[in-house]
Amino acid sequence: MTEQKIILVRSPRELIEKGLIGYGWQDIDFSAYNDIDDLLKNGFDGRNIGRKKNQITRFFNLKEWDLVVVPFFKSIAIAKVIGRKSFDSSVSKGSNQVSVSYLGDSKGNIFISREKYLSTALQSRLRIRMSNADLKDFSDEILKLVEALDKGEALTWETKMVDKEAKLAEKFKTDLLARLGSGKGLGLSTGGDGLEKLIQEILIIQGYSADIPSKKAVKGIADVDIIATRKNIFSEVERILVQVKHHRGTTSPLGVKQLFEYKPEEKCSRKILITTAGFSNAVISKAEDKDGILMVDGIQLVDGDELVEWIYENIDQLSASTRAKIGVSMTPTLIY
Repeated sequence: MTEQKIILVRSPRELIEKGLIGYGWQDIDFSAYNDIDDLLKNGFDGRNIGRKKNQITRFFNLKEWDLVVVPFFKSIAIAKVIGRKSFDSSVSKGSNQVSVSYLGDSKGNIFISREKYLSTALQSRLRIRMSNADLKDFSDEILKLVEALDKGEALTWETKMVDKEAKLAEKFKTDLLARLGSGKGLGLSTGGDGLEKLIQEILIIQGYSADIPSKKAVKGIADVDIIATRKNIFSEVERILVQVKHHRGTTSPLGVKQLFEYKPEEKCSRKILITTAGFSNAVISKAEDKDGILMVDGIQLVDGDELVEWIYENIDQLSASTRAKIGVSMTPTLIY
């Protein structure tokens, strides 16, 4: 008997009511191909998909009784795969679809609190920036949740509550992005220094030692705003170099060039360019999508939307003074 797979799938909220999960590729109908070899050979003929091949294969090969975990606002939903493939190009981030049965309580509530019911390790895994990912390392934990749902044990949140909180969260992120771009309504120091300190604080929350080096440390166009290091479980040092751009509109290739030209004395694991804006066509045209991460010349690109998501994920752990500077209140609010 084939092993049951458990996979994370980032699927649009709108597909739940239809009993579906969705994956991208708006211009390729997966359901038109007989098997994964046919899809890769003919559907993607002439296209460089790189490491996306693993994600495409995982999604296409979902079969009946496999499990999918779909992340939503502060919650997840778990579904058993039925397996019928379909295609709808009008759903941009979920054009290729597979039928599933969402697990829930007798009232139809399917959302499970991440904070209350998931381990820290699984919560962390759900933050991975990929459209789908293997969750076999968490199979015991997820199967216990499935067993509890099958027994009718109350693990779920009211759907109405989740929907209202999700709408509030999206409005918050939209408003925060507008503030970060314009600089209006913020108490952060000007000139980009305040944004650097905000990102520095988040990196420290995530276990890094993070320093903002002197601008006199390097000459020429080379530049880095934050140097962050931490040791992994094998005592190997992870070192990342961050360039921060407080821009409106789009960010030009200059930031990429500044990081590319920066040659650290010690080995660096990653270089990351973060902007409050989007990236210009001159940057995007050279970018490669590597498992959901945009890269140019070995430099990871993080745009304003991703930055706001990152801030939001860490908002509870920011200092009170930093929350005040970005205009965040932690006062409890009645949402209905």
